[in-house]
Amino acid sequence: MKRLVAQSLTLLMVGCSSALPVAAPSPGFPAADQPVAASLAELARLDQSERTWRFLRDQAGGRYQYQVHWQSWVGFGHVTTVSVVNGRVSERKFEPFHLPGSRVASSPVEPGWIERGPEIGSRSGVAAPALTMEELYAVCRQLLSQTRPPASSERLPHWQVPVLTLDERGVLQSCISKQAFVSDDAPVRGVPALSLKMGT
Repeated sequence: MKRLVAQSLTLLMVGCSSALPVAAPSPGFPAADQPVAASLAELARLDQSERTWRFLRDQAGGRYQYQVHWQSWVGFGHVTTVSVVNGRVSERKFEPFHLPGSRVASSPVEPGWIERGPEIGSRSGVAAPALTMEELYAVCRQLLSQTRPPASSERLPHWQVPVLTLDERGVLQSCISKQAFVSDDAPVRGVPALSLKMGT
């Protein structure tokens, strides 16, 4: 299980293709990048958010569920639902879909699946990894602390500056960097937008 978690964290940080929310490899920062520390204000926001998260988690008895929703501009997509009990992922559910009237509406939808117990994290592909919120906070912290070309650099960046988003409770909602100069379904890395429910 620890090996699967480590692999999932690595995949989250490496990036994804235009059809994947979090899990496929793509190029990292150029080797010549100079270290540029993440904004202290952003890291402070993340610290406060994680304290808020731990308080809400404890109030809910360690039970919560979040969904990662991804949709292509051409009309297909998928939803991954991750359920956590007492600090461990108890279930991961994957549901592909096609939007009615879209370009792909008449195409067959691939079958969905549910993982429980020792199966959790065993499938690869486009589903969001089976990670706890604590692990997602760790992914975000690593992304915010990555190096990137300094503002004075003449080189074009491979990736945009990471953006941290919190929900109305102050809890991590997304923390992503998109591949620069790519429009439709641009590859992203980090923590994709999620919808969190407590006590479920």
